[in-house]
Amino acid sequence: MGIREDWKDKILVFDGGMGSLLQEAGLKPGELPGTWNITHPEELVKIHRAYLEAGADIVTTNTFGVDRLKYNDSTEFQLEPVIRAAVANAKEAIRQSGKQ
Repeated sequence: MGIREDWKDKILVFDGGMGSLLQEAGLKPGELPGTWNITHPEELVKIHRAYLEAGADIVTTNTFGVDRLKYNDSTEFQLEPVIRAAVANAKEAIRQSGKQ
């Protein structure tokens, strides 16, 4: 069943805040949360899984604030790898949860 069909029959629940949970996991002030997609993927998967296990139907990627101004040729991590890692982390959490 696809998301369009799901909308017809039930209310879909999205995940919640990511930044506060990353801070709780050790994200330091001034550190870009998107870098954790690459440097701490296990934490992202853990957070996504927790939302899924709490009943979320949909998880969003850790890409709030991930843009070309913060991730470019002069930074340690570039935009595309950060986004790809964010998607991979969310997909891995879904795979682990069995909610495909």
